[in-house]
Amino acid sequence: DSSIEAGALREQLADAEAAAAASTAEARVLRAQVEGVERGLADSAASVSAMSAEFADSHRRVAELLSELGSSRTKQAETELHLQAEVFRAGRCAEEVAEAASLSERLQAACSEARWSAEDTE
Repeated sequence: DSSIEAGALREQLADAEAAAAASTAEARVLRAQVEGVERGLADSAASVSAMSAEFADSHRRVAELLSELGSSRTKQAETELHLQAEVFRAGRCAEEVAEAASLSERLQAACSEARWSAEDTE
């Protein structure tokens, strides 16, 4: 009976050792999987950090461009006002030149008439 019992215990021991070895192998596989997931998470975190920095840089550049656009529009409006003022001034000058030309023509006519009158009275 003892030898049967010893044989049964040996079989149980062998089964337990095989189960422990399988458990250890499964634990190693699970540990490797966990390490792989952790590396993937670290890579993802680095990628998210890089994208976040890129987004912040893009956001800053958009703000700069909007500022430049606002400044450009202000300069354009100022230029348009200056242009309108110059057009108005040129129009006024043209009116004054036309008035001066008309006055000059009347003065020339008056001078000619005065000359003719002077010649007639001589």
